[in-house]
Amino acid sequence: APGAGRQWPAPAAFTSPPVGPAPPPPRRRRLPAPAAPQMSLAFPEPRPVPMETVEVPVAPLAARAIAGAADAFLLVCGCALFSAAYTLMGGKFPVQRSALTALAAAMARLALTYHFLFLYFSTATPGMRWVGLRLVDFDGAPTRRGQRVLRLLGLAASGAALGCGFLWATVDEDGLTWHDRMSRTCLTVGVWRTLPDRVA
Repeated sequence: APGAGRQWPAPAAFTSPPVGPAPPPPRRRRLPAPAAPQMSLAFPEPRPVPMETVEVPVAPLAARAIAGAADAFLLVCGCALFSAAYTLMGGKFPVQRSALTALAAAMARLALTYHFLFLYFSTATPGMRWVGLRLVDFDGAPTRRGQRVLRLLGLAASGAALGCGFLWATVDEDGLTWHDRMSRTCLTVGVWRTLPDRVA
């Protein structure tokens, strides 16, 4: 038979492909959740808080400064008399930082006591009476005792802030200080009707 003596190549051995780890399944892409419909809220526009109006003419700053200077002069005179009597009796004032600090604190306490006595049991200090100033509320009515006590606390706050509460009168639209605003009281011309022309 033809090709009987021919040697045919042996068939190649069948080898299976190498078995490796199975590829990971494709990741499903998460679609973003639909946004929930938002409700539009209409907020009212903020309204500016109106400042308290003063219904009475506020005493000029110069007149109030003169009244404060008169009260300070009385306090200094009282301290000077006490110091002179203490020195004549043989007392000595130590010149130390702690002693000067205690002396300044005593002066501040004396000033608060001075104003407390005249504002709590009366309506004006000697300096206010001398200049002709009267303490009233923003409506022009006589002040109550509670308002005068609140004014005294505001006075202490104005002084404790290095006098910023007093200087506030130079920028306030009504010429009021911190203690005026806190107690809703102010000084007006009570006796000398021609005072603004004299000291302004």
